[in-house]
Amino acid sequence: MIEIIAMAVGGAIGTCLRYLTYTLTKSSLSGALIVNLVGCIFAGFFWELSKIQNLSSNKRLLIFVGLIGAFTTFSALIID
Repeated sequence: MIEIIAMAVGGAIGTCLRYLTYTLTKSSLSGALIVNLVGCIFAGFFWELSKIQNLSSNKRLLIFVGLIGAFTTFSALIID
């Protein structure tokens, strides 16, 4: 059950960050490009950090599946 809560919290944060990026760029194309580039950079950064810090599986679910997953794929839902 804690895994689902971790993904939900990360997903809520990632979705809000994605929407904020979309509203700041005022364009779905440039917003999607920015989000996907930033998402790739964050995924690489947090992957290395998770190996160094030996993060628990719940923290990795929160970051990778929840936060980064929602941040990078929410763009499919914002088509005007």
